[in-house]
Order: sequence, then C-alpha cells, then structure tokens
Amino acid sequence: MRRVAILCHGFAALALAQNLPIDLAPILDRLSEEAAAFRYLAPRMLAEERLEQMAVKPPARFRPRIGQSAEAPPKPVTQTKVVISEYTFSAFREAPDALHEMRQIVSVDGRKIRTPEKARQTLTAGVISADDRLRKQMLVELQKHGLLETAIDFG
Repeated sequence: MRRVAILCHGFAALALAQNLPIDLAPILDRLSEEAAAFRYLAPRMLAEERLEQMAVKPPARFRPRIGQSAEAPPKPVTQTKVVISEYTFSAFREAPDALHEMRQIVSVDGRKIRTPEKARQTLTAGVISADDRLRKQMLVELQKHGLLETAIDFG
C-alpha cells in the first residue's frame, strides 16, 4: 500500500513539475482498491518481525552534580533492544474499522521468551477471541520487555 501511495505522489509531483494536466480520479481509485485489499488481507497474515530499537534511556533517578560535572549537561545513555516476535493485525470489537498491530514476543536481545510455535498459537487465540482483554494485553507487552512506547502500534 505504501508503494502505491508513493507512486501516486510521485506521478502527481511529476505532472505538476511539467505543468501537465493530471486526472487524480484513477489514481485515487487505485489507491482505494489497494487500501481495501490491505484491510481484507492484513488480519489473515502472520509474519515474523525483527524490531531493533535504539533509544535514549531516561535517567534512573535524580543525582545532584557538583563541581565541573555540573557545568556540562549529562551525556545521554542509549539502549538498543532487538525483539523478534510473531506479528499480525486485528481490530477491537469496539472499533472494528481500526486495525492494530498484535505481537507475541519470541525473544528479546537473544534471550528466549517463548517458542515461535507457542507465540503463533497464543497470537491466533488472542486475535480470534471474542474478548478484547487479550488483544489489549498484547499491545502493552513490548513495554514489559523494555521497549519505549514509541515502538508500539504503528499500524
């Protein structure tokens, strides 16, 4: 879907740069078709995702600085996390038109959390469940493993 959107923007920019008349209707129709296909197919897909996040770690607690160390700001400390997870899309019962990313983590920084088979089984059970609690619990699981909130639910 991103490729279609990029192509549409590219064609529109090219036409505007060359002062060509452009009819956006067929481009928007095609984009709408691709979005509908994604909406239909996304909940039926299951994939393995490797997420690598490097982020500035917040300070653990306040530490007063004295002398020369107080003159310069503290150096930021970064952390890198590598998370391998099983991944799919699902919707909540209260908002069936909004797709959300669902994950079951397999490993974090090389440390096994669960087997890929168990992750797929849990993910599938959570997605087809009539209860939204399991899906909401899956959305916050990344934070439990040390990832910052910006990595959650880009879908």
